[in-house]
Amino acid sequence: MFLYELMSFLMSFILIFNIQTKQILYNISVYSICFVNAFLWGTLLLIRITGNEWAFFLGGLFGVLLTLMVLRIKKESINYLFCFWGLVKVCLICFNFFINDCSNEKEEELFLSAFLISLIIIGIAILVFLKFKNKKADGEKERINSIQGICALVYGSCLFTGGIYEFIYDVSTSEAKFLYDEKGYINIYKALLKADWTTEDGIGGIFVGLCIFAIIVGALKRLYRDRRTDL
Repeated sequence: MFLYELMSFLMSFILIFNIQTKQILYNISVYSICFVNAFLWGTLLLIRITGNEWAFFLGGLFGVLLTLMVLRIKKESINYLFCFWGLVKVCLICFNFFINDCSNEKEEELFLSAFLISLIIIGIAILVFLKFKNKKADGEKERINSIQGICALVYGSCLFTGGIYEFIYDVSTSEAKFLYDEKGYINIYKALLKADWTTEDGIGGIFVGLCIFAIIVGALKRLYRDRRTDL
């Protein structure tokens, strides 16, 4: 877990500041996030369906293989996959922050809703892209890169904030947090996905402010870099 948390922190800084001088690190972060999310959501789905102890490995393997198949068909799909997982993360964070019903059924509904809403949004975006891809094609790549850049900034900030929350509350290893009943597994996924900033002491707003601050800092850093490039 320590290595997982350390890698999450490193990737969050790379995404927030979008380190262009070391583009390989940025690309590794994007691909890693897509594969890790595919693995975790694959395990979550199969565990929910079967409840078998092998579901964690088989579901994760299925998620990774599905991602590899998509990238094999079209390498540029990584942009849409990354934006999709970014939407899922934002939806989960918002749902967990604003909806106080913590029943097991509600938790599962929130996960399913976040996934489906994000899938619909990305599906619409792909349809729009396919419809207008032949019009003004010269600037299409730049627009996609800009959208991915915005997603990287938001995702990195959420990842950084979730890492701070995890460091303070240690929710992924606290038995009291997620092993209290047969469906408590859902909470460890919230911890691993850095999607739960709720706090019993009512200071969750501080983490929201920290996330917004990280987004602003990252945006200002990019604007400064772009201005220097133009000069």
